[in-house]
Amino acid sequence: MAIPGNKLKVPKAIADQVQLINDSVPLPQPLRLGAIARCLIELGKDTAVELLNGLAEDAPGVDDPNVWVLEAAQAIWEMGPDVPEEVALEEQAAGGVQGGGLSKSQKKKNKKRKGGAGG
Repeated sequence: MAIPGNKLKVPKAIADQVQLINDSVPLPQPLRLGAIARCLIELGKDTAVELLNGLAEDAPGVDDPNVWVLEAAQAIWEMGPDVPEEVALEEQAAGGVQGGGLSKSQKKKNKKRKGGAGG
């Protein structure tokens, strides 16, 4: 039973990205905005969109995209609010989240930011 007045305000960028993924990325099942909205909103728009981009690029290895998003968001939150976004996403990717977390291009981008080889 829904509680009146308890609706989430999903930023347009997040809702649009979820819709784009559902329309264009072959997944075993569609993303359900109602199932993942709260965790994405809590991450913030930019982190949420980057997380969704990682899902889109890693789609072939993902069994359940909704679980992937929830686990990835949880991994980022467990790192704490003071961790820079790029570090949190990189650590989340290394943490064994179903499908691998960040895409190869995002990992390269993060590596370049830290002064490592891009390759």
